[in-house]
Amino acid sequence: MVLVALSLGSNRGDSHLILSNAVLSIKKWLHTRDHFVSSFYLTNPWGKKDQSNFFNLVITFSTILSPENLLKKAQGLEKKHGRDRTKENFWGPRFLDVDIIFYGSDIICTETLKIPHPHMHKRRFVLEPLAEINASWQHPILSKNTKELLEFLL
Repeated sequence: MVLVALSLGSNRGDSHLILSNAVLSIKKWLHTRDHFVSSFYLTNPWGKKDQSNFFNLVITFSTILSPENLLKKAQGLEKKHGRDRTKENFWGPRFLDVDIIFYGSDIICTETLKIPHPHMHKRRFVLEPLAEINASWQHPILSKNTKELLEFLL
């Protein structure tokens, strides 16, 4: 099994309820165990600033799912909660956004999947909740742990 982290965010609808339901769904996925969930964080939008604030959290768990299957599950969860990638603005408002932050220490760069997430080290809304539940995770490219990445950002 490999340790993975997902970042979840929402700024449309009842964001707190959407994130809570998404976490419950993830905990029911087959081939996952040892789930740890951060607190909720209310954060400013990133990228496109003229929109409502986001609720964010991070969940880590162990899995035997491949990175590609994990991505399919994450995108299926987004769709279940109303996300339509064909009709949304890039970095715009959404009911649910699920990003794969890391997949063990793997480095993956394909057309559809980039792990670790290429912007994670620039995003307080990822690093703060991740540091809450796994401050020692080591970024395989930057060679810094979560706590160090967050300190650099501050």
